[in-house]
Amino acid sequence: MEASRPLKLNIKDIANYVPEYDGKNMTVADYIKKLKQVRNLIDEVNPTNLLKARMKGEAEEALSGNEIKNIDELINAVKTLYTIDDDIHELIFKMRRIIQG
Repeated sequence: MEASRPLKLNIKDIANYVPEYDGKNMTVADYIKKLKQVRNLIDEVNPTNLLKARMKGEAEEALSGNEIKNIDELINAVKTLYTIDDDIHELIFKMRRIIQG
């Protein structure tokens, strides 16, 4: 079976898929899930600037001076800025992974 390749989407498609983020309008975990979904859909030619452009308010100000080269760096920057409030299902999943080794 051939490995799946990222879709070639135009900027408008990507912009519509990525939610605006201000650090308060959704959980950090949910925003990071969206970023990871986008990463799986597109080539990392330069989508990071588009993703940063969808940030608003406090999140935009905090990251505006950072040189972020890829989506993983953006995810790490968001994790640094905001604590992740895992829901109970995510915590149980993580505990099972730890217990199972």
